[in-house]
Amino acid sequence: MLIDVEMRVQCRAYLCQLVYVTNTKFARSAMMHLFKNERNVILLGMFSLYTVLSLSQTPLDPCFMSATPSTGFASSANLLNVASSDLISWNGAGWTGSWPGANLTIPPVSGNIGCRAVFIGSGTAWTTGGEGFGIRLSAPLLAGQTYSYNITSVSHGTGSTGSFTPQVFSNTTGTMAGAVAMPNLPAAGTSWTTNTYTFTATAAQAGHTVLIIRTSTVAPTISTGLISSFCTVNCSVALPVEFIDFDYACVDNQPLLQWNVASETDNDYFTIARSEDGTHFTDVAKIQGAGTSLEKKTYSWLAETHAPGETAYYQVSQTDFDGRVSEFKVISVNSCLSATTTASFANNGLNIRGEAIEALELYDGTGKLIHSATYTKETNEVIRISSEVLSAGVYHLIVHHRDQTVERIKCIKY
Repeated sequence: MLIDVEMRVQCRAYLCQLVYVTNTKFARSAMMHLFKNERNVILLGMFSLYTVLSLSQTPLDPCFMSATPSTGFASSANLLNVASSDLISWNGAGWTGSWPGANLTIPPVSGNIGCRAVFIGSGTAWTTGGEGFGIRLSAPLLAGQTYSYNITSVSHGTGSTGSFTPQVFSNTTGTMAGAVAMPNLPAAGTSWTTNTYTFTATAAQAGHTVLIIRTSTVAPTISTGLISSFCTVNCSVALPVEFIDFDYACVDNQPLLQWNVASETDNDYFTIARSEDGTHFTDVAKIQGAGTSLEKKTYSWLAETHAPGETAYYQVSQTDFDGRVSEFKVISVNSCLSATTTASFANNGLNIRGEAIEALELYDGTGKLIHSATYTKETNEVIRISSEVLSAGVYHLIVHHRDQTVERIKCIKY
């Protein structure tokens, strides 16, 4: 049997991980209602990198935190200033670390404080010959292997021509000496544009561990751009999972729990816990996580039906590969069934009206069984249970129908 396998490396915050996807997993993902929306980052163009690599060659500093923001920033081991580029950081009102004359006014994709980017000026308006920087990868490139990056860019700043198409190189060091040229990045205009950049490593690139992006003095690579870090949502703190919301919807009379996440870091799995009182929870399901991902995802799980008038409580949590657990909020879930039975105390009796009742039980507030009965044929008439000996208080009626549905009804005797 032939099975297509796609190997992806997805990066968020400080961590990256290899993800294998087979057509079997695609089917499971569809069943789990996983919707993928690639999270965009910036480039200046403003150009952002979200990496989808075929092997585990991922950036060692995806958040651009290993160097200090400044003009002509000093290289770190994993973020390399190849030629007069500026490492900048968003403070909520503007970019710090760039030349005032750069005229950088566009905020990062998320607008969040602490997001970082690298400004690379054109080879005509700024540094003669162009500007650029390098990103060190976690493993060497392999000859014949294909790599892809989803790059979001926007042409912006002094020297911008409205079309940003920087050059791309690979090397073993953060210099241009011995660098191997690759095709230019696809052009981006003055609005955010996401392009997929794909290349197959040649024999000359085997062993290279640095990707270099730079401008030049030759068209079409003479525009100005800005490269965003991979961390575009929570740029200063790497949360294991960035939850967006947690809710439910009724599907075929069953509650479908759904939760959306903006990103995941080292996320092994989610756990669904259920409670009848909102305090004491029992784990009822485990859903596989995406590991490390920048993509917005929707997860879902179909819960069991509970009786009309009854409320169940659910909580979702996530567990890292190292066993650490983070909990998200608790939601209350009403029954997705419509009540077909009514019950009320009147004239020294509990009067029950319903259709196709097969059996019922009545419990007092302590859980003690007070009365039970079964019916051998469909009962659509009023069922009466004597209540003369019952004291005032709360009672719980469990009604079983012939269609296998069960109702739980709270009854109060005054």
